[in-house]
Amino acid sequence: MSYTQALITEDGRVGISTIILHKSGEFMAFDPAYVPVKKNDAQGYGSAETYARRYSLSAAFGISSDVDDDGNAASQEQSKPARRTTRSTSARKPTRPTAPKLATKAQTDELKKLMEEISQHSNQDLKVVAKNSMAKAKVTSFKNISMQDAGYLKKELDTELMEIQQANEKDSDAAFAGL
Repeated sequence: MSYTQALITEDGRVGISTIILHKSGEFMAFDPAYVPVKKNDAQGYGSAETYARRYSLSAAFGISSDVDDDGNAASQEQSKPARRTTRSTSARKPTRPTAPKLATKAQTDELKKLMEEISQHSNQDLKVVAKNSMAKAKVTSFKNISMQDAGYLKKELDTELMEIQQANEKDSDAAFAGL
C-alpha cells in the first residue's frame, strides 16, 4: 500500500487531496482537506500545507496524528501575552526571546543514520540525499538544528525511506512475476 497527496491552492486556502493506492491497482481518493492561510507569505503557506497534509493523511487512514505543532501557525495568528498590571511604576527589563531548543545528539545521529540508509537503498550520494531531504523539510542548516526542524527532517526522511522500500518491493514483485 502507498499514498500520494496533491496540493491545491485557491482563495487564500491550501487543500490536500489524499489518494491511497494498493499494488493490485485499486485506490481510494479523498476530497481535499482545506486550511486557511493566515499570513500571505511562504511561511504561512508552508505551515498550512504541512497541517493540511498531516490531517488529510490522518483522516484517510483513520488514525490520530502526533502532537500538533503546526496547527497554531496554520489556523490562528500569534497570540500576544496578556498584559500584566502592577501598581509599581518601576521600569521593567525587556525580555529576550528564547532561542529554539537544539536537537539532541541522539536525534542528529538518528537523522544521519536515516540519510545513510536512504543513500544505500537509492544509490545516491549521501550529500545529495542530505541536501534534497533538508530542502523538502525546509531545514536550512544541519549544524545547530532545532528540535522542531529535526522533527520535520525525520518525517521527511522516514517518508522518503518508505517510498524507496515500496518501490524496491514493487520492482522485486515484478521480477518474480516475470519468472
